[in-house]
Amino acid sequence: SWPKPTHMPRRRRALGQHFLSNNIILDKEAAAADCAGKTVLEIGAGDGRLSGRLARGASALYLIEKDHRFAEMLRENFANTNSVAVIEGDFLTLRPFKVGLIVGNVPYGISSDIIFRLIEWDFERAVLMFQKEFAMKLNSSGRDRRAISFFAQHHFEITPLFEARKAMFSPKPKVDSMLVELRPKENTPMLDSGARAAANALFSQKNKSLRSSLSKIAANHGIPKERLLGFCEGPSCSKRVFELENEEIAQLCKSLARIIENEKN
Repeated sequence: SWPKPTHMPRRRRALGQHFLSNNIILDKEAAAADCAGKTVLEIGAGDGRLSGRLARGASALYLIEKDHRFAEMLRENFANTNSVAVIEGDFLTLRPFKVGLIVGNVPYGISSDIIFRLIEWDFERAVLMFQKEFAMKLNSSGRDRRAISFFAQHHFEITPLFEARKAMFSPKPKVDSMLVELRPKENTPMLDSGARAAANALFSQKNKSLRSSLSKIAANHGIPKERLLGFCEGPSCSKRVFELENEEIAQLCKSLARIIENEKN
């Protein structure tokens, strides 16, 4: 395993710093990443306990760390490793660049933000540790589907890999975690912020009929409801959002976003 630093900075709850401390699980995560010969980016590298394992195979490894104390530690630990670059900053605001693989144990509080941000990156695979409940949400279907489920499934092929119990982290979180693989779908147009807002509005009323949901959205934006009800003809008007296929939701969201934007102008 990667050498432990002589002094470990105190974890900051505000940054969701729960570090995976089980060497067997760290080894499994590195094996699942399969980073041999690839350009790799690690989100939230912390003290480098996963980074050291990734550095053994990666042709280039970018370590993203927001906490200045840990960024300094990473620079010191990898000072003699030419293939490793430490970037002190926030992945959510980092300008995207092309990489082969994105890896990380994601702070629970920004999991959805990470998914939205990944949509803008050019990569082949992501292997990420999320809160188990969130990971299961990504792959949910039917009545259990949420807006984040739709976004993730629209853009990525999602494969759950394995679970990690809360006792395997330090400090111990309140919930278990799950490692998930994401592969970007080819030829899938990215949904912009307007389409995302439309999807959030639809899924906030997912148990209502599509007719009721569209009428509510129209009222909220001061749009005549007839303009939106044209998007649900015949039997589809009685369906609920979670009963629609992802492709149908994507088209509906893009159309709603266009109309709402035109009304603003």
